This record gives sequence, C-alpha cells and structure tokens, in this order.
Amino acid sequence: MIEEKISIREQLQQALEAKEFILYYQPLMDTESERIVAAEALVRWKHPRLGILEPLRFIPGAGLFFQQTFARRKILKATNPA
Repeated sequence: MIEEKISIREQLQQALEAKEFILYYQPLMDTESERIVAAEALVRWKHPRLGILEPLRFIPGAGLFFQQTFARRKILKATNPA
C-alpha cells in the first residue's frame, strides 16, 4: 500500500511535468432562463498507459498531494495554453 502511494505520487509529479492533465469545462445552466451562468472545471489525467482518468482514479491515492495549493496551481498552469 505504501509503495503504491509512492508510485502514484511519483507518477503524478511526472504527469505535471509532462503536462498530462486536461481541463474540461462543463457549463452550469440556470433552469429558469436556460442560460449558462457559470462553468465547472473538471480535471482529467491523460495517462500514457491507462488513457483518460477521472479524479476518483488518482486523487485518493495521492493523499495530501492534491490538497496543496501548489499542486492546484501547477495543474492549472499545465492545462493553460498561454
């Protein structure tokens, strides 16, 4: 279990450096006006062997790794083309 967490942590660090994270924006609608009022950012990991992974597949094993502000900023930077 400890080895698995270390492996996931190492893979996540490599994924950040390789810019393997993708952001999808899901519109949030106002049901009364039927207009888009906001967007929710959904992160996905484009894993080289496993394909597109949803957060439930990689965040629990990462422990505190993704709870840190630093990691969140790195993901946003890695997915921002500018």
